[in-house]
Amino acid sequence: MGMAKRPLKVFRTSAGFEDVYVAAPSRKAALAAWGTDKDLFEREVTEEVHDPKLTAAALARPGEVVRVPRGTTAQHLSAAGKPLKRELPNSAIPKPHTPKPRARQPKPSRVKLENARQRLNDASHSYDIAFREIERQMAELADKRDSLRIERDRTLKRLKVDVAKEQEAYSVALDAWEG
Repeated sequence: MGMAKRPLKVFRTSAGFEDVYVAAPSRKAALAAWGTDKDLFEREVTEEVHDPKLTAAALARPGEVVRVPRGTTAQHLSAAGKPLKRELPNSAIPKPHTPKPRARQPKPSRVKLENARQRLNDASHSYDIAFREIERQMAELADKRDSLRIERDRTLKRLKVDVAKEQEAYSVALDAWEG
């Protein structure tokens, strides 16, 4: 049987005015798809993306680099032609997408696991007791059987001797009667 494929994750980095996405099974594979051996994750210029709207195109073409422009061409030319002024309202400056941190899930409860283990231990113990009781009864019956055999053998031997004596006495009496 072949090994199961690892699930794909979508990673994003930026290249100029574009966000560059790739669907890959690992960070190493994403870096290879982008054509770099530098750890961009360590430099915090890349991230894993979970938003279905942003991951759809990359997941449709696993392993391929998908480029998505940030802003319009007019915005790019505008930004390249004039330096940004501090007076611009924040809404005019495109903000990079930052994923919302995942809510930390509570640690899973071990109660059901422990209950299942206890039920297994209890059942195993009950069966062990039942088997030991049957073994005890079988040993007791084996002892009774052996005692009964000894008693039978003694009784039958004694009765055979009695039969032999009576046969001899009958033969003697029959010979005397005939004779």
